[in-house]
Amino acid sequence: MPHNLKKLAITVALVLVAFPATLYWIYQGKYESYLVTPVDHDSSARVNFSIESGETARSIGARLKELDLIVSEWAFYKYVKETELGPHLEAGKFILKRSHTIPEIAAFLTKSRTDEVAFTIREGLTVDQVDRLLAEQGLLSAGTFEKCAQECEYSEFWFLDSKPDTASLEGYLFADTYFIDPETVTPQNLLHRMLQNFDIKLDSTIKSKIAMRSGASFHDIVTMASLIEKESRNPEEKPIVSGILWKRLKEKRGLGVDATIRYAVNKWTEELTIADLNVDSPYNTRKYAGLPPGPISNFSMQSFKAAIEPAESEYYYYLHDDSGKIHYAHTNDEHNANKKKYLN
Repeated sequence: MPHNLKKLAITVALVLVAFPATLYWIYQGKYESYLVTPVDHDSSARVNFSIESGETARSIGARLKELDLIVSEWAFYKYVKETELGPHLEAGKFILKRSHTIPEIAAFLTKSRTDEVAFTIREGLTVDQVDRLLAEQGLLSAGTFEKCAQECEYSEFWFLDSKPDTASLEGYLFADTYFIDPETVTPQNLLHRMLQNFDIKLDSTIKSKIAMRSGASFHDIVTMASLIEKESRNPEEKPIVSGILWKRLKEKRGLGVDATIRYAVNKWTEELTIADLNVDSPYNTRKYAGLPPGPISNFSMQSFKAAIEPAESEYYYYLHDDSGKIHYAHTNDEHNANKKKYLN
């Protein structure tokens, strides 16, 4: 065989070997992306969905796609097949959201929700407040959820590695709607579901951005996200508030976040007194420099993303007037002038 033809034959052979492998990695990458990508990350709309007796996974996937509940019918079927969930998909009525991922939706569809209670955790709630809501709805005995959040161990979740052993799960419990069976729910399994939900939301894109927050532990980022949740009123101002707080932290100016004091004295709506502002607590960011020991509430993904992607600005101060509008300031004098102008 001529030399050139031999080289050509070798090249063609290599291409024929490499091409299927390349296709596989593209295929696998798309599949993994589809699994962690919801149709609408921020949607809170609830969609009724029902499965008929004897319905196949392919048919279910097609209808889920038709209702715009999943990004890929093919990925849903592949996931159900690989995880052997097909035989466990139950006939019945379900309530789904477009912010759910394919694994979440598949898990929901393995058990009919008709006998379960929808329990919604809003952004900005503390473990104590969630505990009270669970008790008020008769789902758990008062104090048991908060006790487990302090004492139960969940070492399988990587994002808890930087959390101090003495700290509770404050801040790590993802705000969402959870379907709870009053007969079988325990503090342990409910907390596990909330942590698992948080883990699912931390997709590869977010994880790569977390790695870029040089010098900050994951616990620091979660703590900052909780401050941003309490200190901002809308999505537009979150990155700017984040930038101000990170900058003050870096320059050791002190954060001066009153929400941390409210957490320390458990006083969320009443006016803070002089005694409150002077409370001797590591959560008093007027008195102690740096971040507080841990988060002061849960938070939205918008606040979390703002914590890892702060916006640069010339500002060092901010306040909200009585209408909720934010006013920024470059200097303390300008901030004091804003207080006189906008606060009664």
